[in-house]
Amino acid sequence: MSDNPEVWLEQVAGSGPVIVVAPHGGRRQREVRPDDSVNDLHTAGIARELARRLGAPALINHGLDRNDTDLNRISELVSDGHGFLELLAELVEAAVAGQGRALVLLVHGWNMAVPGCDIGVGLKSRDGVPAGRYPTVGQDCLATSVARLCETLRAGGLSATLGHRYPAAGADNATQLFSGRHAEHADPVVGRLGRLAVAGRVDAIQLETGIPLRWPGARREAFIEAVVEAARAYPLEDEPKPRRPVERAGGGAAHSNDGEASPEPGYSLQFILDQGRTSVLFGVEPTGPRSMATRLCLLRDDGSMSLFVAEGPWDGQAGRYRIAGLRVDARTDGGLELAFAGPMIAYPSHDAFLDLERGLSSAGLEEVSLTLSYSADQRGFGKVSGRLDLPGSTIDIATTAATGRGPRFAAGRGGGTVLRVVEGKLGPRRIELAGALPETEAELPDSEGHLWKLRPLAVVPLVRAVGDKRFRVSFGVVAAEGEQGQGLAAFESVALETV
Repeated sequence: MSDNPEVWLEQVAGSGPVIVVAPHGGRRQREVRPDDSVNDLHTAGIARELARRLGAPALINHGLDRNDTDLNRISELVSDGHGFLELLAELVEAAVAGQGRALVLLVHGWNMAVPGCDIGVGLKSRDGVPAGRYPTVGQDCLATSVARLCETLRAGGLSATLGHRYPAAGADNATQLFSGRHAEHADPVVGRLGRLAVAGRVDAIQLETGIPLRWPGARREAFIEAVVEAARAYPLEDEPKPRRPVERAGGGAAHSNDGEASPEPGYSLQFILDQGRTSVLFGVEPTGPRSMATRLCLLRDDGSMSLFVAEGPWDGQAGRYRIAGLRVDARTDGGLELAFAGPMIAYPSHDAFLDLERGLSSAGLEEVSLTLSYSADQRGFGKVSGRLDLPGSTIDIATTAATGRGPRFAAGRGGGTVLRVVEGKLGPRRIELAGALPETEAELPDSEGHLWKLRPLAVVPLVRAVGDKRFRVSFGVVAAEGEQGQGLAAFESVALETV
């Protein structure tokens, strides 16, 4: 993509106090590299529609790869921003001159299946109270536009969090141009914007939108309408108040979960349906005392898969999880109750994670509902019953499942593959392979020397970062047959080689 802004940058004319910005709406044209970030697909279109609905000016990056120049980083805007910073400053200063103050909306993408928005204003919600050192909005904007956005999203069945994952609090985040912390910056344009923030003349809101809010559909329309309502609530009639950094002793940096032990290790289930045509892999776990993450994956033998992946706040109750359309409750007898209803990302290929941006560009959304009841049988195994409703089909569930708490994979001898048998006559045991998972049918020994013929049914390759190293990993389902019996197995393999 050319560095010429005329090629990758769309400038929309408009008036009023609101300015719409899409920093990451471009695309990567070259092959993927290990450290690449994913461009925020569909944010250019959302920014364009917001500008039209509000009659607002906009700067929309629809072509520049964020891996070449990241327009959401102040350091890169200053060093090699292709004039983007200057154009943004012109729009902000014009709005302040004409309206008395300006509201900058920065549209971003969060690659989660959560139908909601994480709102970044330099703050996090700590015990229901916004906290942070360098807010990018004044108290009046927080009480009007930000509050209206949260209320409207939640009233429409969408989620709204304040800085749970992306608070826009980092010093180099472009939203921090409007916090006042850079008022004395060496770059004159950055300094001017910082001084407008100190005077309370400009506010900025970073909108991190989940995939269901970005892909075309009713949820995207509801999100756009909620942002329009929030922008129209912007308090132009109030006299701006000077903005100062929050004193740390009075509630400075927001609470962080980093380094704190999780109260419980979480739960997982894996089972096979339709004689191996569909398999279900599920996991949920705390990521801190007040946060959680979950993943629900449907693998199909036609090469497609559906994924619900989410992270967000957690109420801290052991064995009880609620996020988006997911509900999980652990029973005292060791069983689980699970219900899910909502959108899942529908990938046409099992290879989507090797180049996530390309995989997402070909993905759609599908509405799925799942109800499950798991009853423990033997150690690590049990029975699941329930129903899976997919677009155009329903599957009644009555089968054997493997379950676990904590990590859902482990390396076998020599760092090879671990398979957990979940259906058939093999019983509650593992087949530990000294070699890697075969690409086609192959025979490999288990830890006791028994030979097993393995035939992969669905294999999802990916690269996992562990510290500063990256390992080739795959997960999925294989059919297993040997002198000890036959059945199906869900697995995750860890390759010895790094990438």
